Amino acid sequence: MESPSSSKQPDAFDLLGLPARFDLDGDVIERAFYARSKELHPDRFASAPAAERVVALSRSRALNDAYQTLKKPVGRAEYLLERVGVSIGENERLDPVTIMAVLEMREELAEARAAKAVAKIEMLQADMQQRRARDLVELGAVRVRRGRILVYAVPGPNGSLPTGTGGEELPARLRRAVEELLVSASPCTNQVVLRTPPGAAGYLASCLDQSQVTDVVGTIAGDDTILVITPSPARAKAVARRLLALAAE
Repeated sequence: MESPSSSKQPDAFDLLGLPARFDLDGDVIERAFYARSKELHPDRFASAPAAERVVALSRSRALNDAYQTLKKPVGRAEYLLERVGVSIGENERLDPVTIMAVLEMREELAEARAAKAVAKIEMLQADMQQRRARDLVELGAVRVRRGRILVYAVPGPNGSLPTGTGGEELPARLRRAVEELLVSASPCTNQVVLRTPPGAAGYLASCLDQSQVTDVVGTIAGDDTILVITPSPARAKAVARRLLALAAE
């Protein structure tokens, strides 16, 4: 059984062996994912001790999660911004042009540093600081605590903040995963058995773990089945109802 952890999550780019850049071709990301998947597939550890199988499953889930995060441009852009402390959360108002401008400036700064162009570095840093301050004000961003650090978060349309910053709503990422992947949810004592399409259980379980959903103590995922652990039978029924309601939306 895995419990939700507050430890730092593995970097998605590192897991796929890719540079942390926005302008990555989708085919390159897909090839990297399938190459790493062959190395980490749980079937390769079928005869290994139980502890090694759990580790292999965890790594496979993390890899799948990294691919889902980076394969689309918007998700990749949001992840790059989160790496530098700007959390987009569930907000839909951020202009893609703004995302592109910020990422292009960061890449230009990285190239200037590599070339040791001191004057250009100072100019770009000053420009980025001014732009960041202006954009954060325009977006209505606020500083919130996430774990032990403070980050900027952009409230959603109803003023809610991303999960982990005091908000009560489920993250948009988990909502999408449940809507697309959940086939059934059946409570059994203090557990909930979730069914997904073949090969999708790992990704949905990872979304549940990272979202820190209320009453979800931990998950165990197979190929198309997830075992969700809750504190009590009553909580298990509540979690099942909540997930089924999300899937029906």
